[in-house]
Amino acid sequence: MALYPRSSSTPVQTGTPDPRAAENSGPQLNATVWSLTALSLGFLVLRLYSKLWRRRKLWWDDYVLVAGWVSVSLGPPARLARRREPF
Repeated sequence: MALYPRSSSTPVQTGTPDPRAAENSGPQLNATVWSLTALSLGFLVLRLYSKLWRRRKLWWDDYVLVAGWVSVSLGPPARLARRREPF
């Protein structure tokens, strides 16, 4: 017994789907990645600004955060360049 029985008016797909009919979500994904990268940069800049404004020294965790942000921010351009390369 099926929980959701198929009605007789529902067409059944056969064969492989047409790859051209698939929706291209690349631009939306690209915009999301870049906006989140910019948002994380904003938080990092605010953290560094507040430490320096209060005349506190930067500690090891600040340097780890900067190094991590740099490594994360290099990912989207590398993926974009790799995607544009011809095979």
